Amino acid sequence: MFVGAGSPTAQILGPVPSAYRGFVLHPDDKKDPYMFRIDLSKFGIGTGRVCSPQDDSGATTRVHST
Repeated sequence: MFVGAGSPTAQILGPVPSAYRGFVLHPDDKKDPYMFRIDLSKFGIGTGRVCSPQDDSGATTRVHST
């Protein structure tokens, strides 16, 4: 995950060029700043949730999707 053009973005490494360019993450829960929604509707998938919990030092060490 990174911030691109002022928005949090998820970048998926793989053979699909559009996935490598990244997907903008939209806030999904006002009470949880690490919960986002990703829009994959242009691929016919719809939307999904992405969570990026942080460890005790404040670093994001993993990303979960549902």
